[in-house]
Amino acid sequence: MVTFSREITLSILRLKHITIMPFAIWVSLISAIVGFLFGVFFGLISFPSFGFQYGIDYIFLWIVVTPTVFAVISFLASLIGAVIYNALVRSRGGMLFEFDEPTSTPEPPPPPNFWADS
Repeated sequence: MVTFSREITLSILRLKHITIMPFAIWVSLISAIVGFLFGVFFGLISFPSFGFQYGIDYIFLWIVVTPTVFAVISFLASLIGAVIYNALVRSRGGMLFEFDEPTSTPEPPPPPNFWADS
């Protein structure tokens, strides 16, 4: 544990294992959301160059294909990353995270001074 002069105590926790499938699903979901935002942005940017004849089709492709590609690539990358992390954590020790102790209470604010000069 690390203690500072203001009596803030931090707990240091070690990540010993990553549950592979939930981790990969969450990472791919977040990447799909980011891919959707990219798809909307680039679809709207490419619309003026293609016009109404092909523009709607390209916007639809950007909005559908980009999140799908982002999700698939991030799913595979997170699967591989979690497997590698779980394999190496035994020999390397894992990642360390610092958290505040739930028992540590913040300092109360100073009392109000009603007779201060205004």
